[in-house]
Amino acid sequence: LGLNDIQAGDLDSGVARLEKALQIQRELNDRHGEAVTLHELAEATIKLGYTNKALMHLEASLQVFQSLKKVFLRHEKILILPEFRIIIGNCL
Repeated sequence: LGLNDIQAGDLDSGVARLEKALQIQRELNDRHGEAVTLHELAEATIKLGYTNKALMHLEASLQVFQSLKKVFLRHEKILILPEFRIIIGNCL
């Protein structure tokens, strides 16, 4: 639902819903869902102009994806990480 709000232009509501989803994913230990949601939060917060917060979400997402990669590699499976398409530019 958070992504729907964001697509409809209601970024604040979308971020709130994504933050709630992130909380639930962490409670359920859904690491992949956590990483994806953190990436979506980064995209939304950059649109709101919060570059530092976006970078924080993006770095956290990458850390979770990297930890998942290690787990998958231990089981001799391949994990393809999605591209991160946020361009922060000279905002930092």
